[in-house]
Amino acid sequence: MDERRKYSRWQIENKKASFGKGHEKKEVPIADLSSGGMRVFLNETVPVGSKVTGEFKVSPQFGTYFVEGKVVWVKESAKHASHEVGVMFEKINTIMNPL
Repeated sequence: MDERRKYSRWQIENKKASFGKGHEKKEVPIADLSSGGMRVFLNETVPVGSKVTGEFKVSPQFGTYFVEGKVVWVKESAKHASHEVGVMFEKINTIMNPL
């Protein structure tokens, strides 16, 4: 099977992102991450095309990443009794204000 991904993905364990729409953010588990987007687990569904914002830290030696993105797919996850949500990053920054 051909891999269609533009960016390499990293499996993330025991990391969470503050994630949501507007000022409503929740701590959610990160499943995987790339320079182009991330997959997170949510308890509720989010419409495809929704604009979302988030922040996360992947390592103590690096600062917090602030991102804006768009939900590109959603599917149910039996593993986590939740929804898997694919987010494509539109903006990435290490400074909060520009987003």
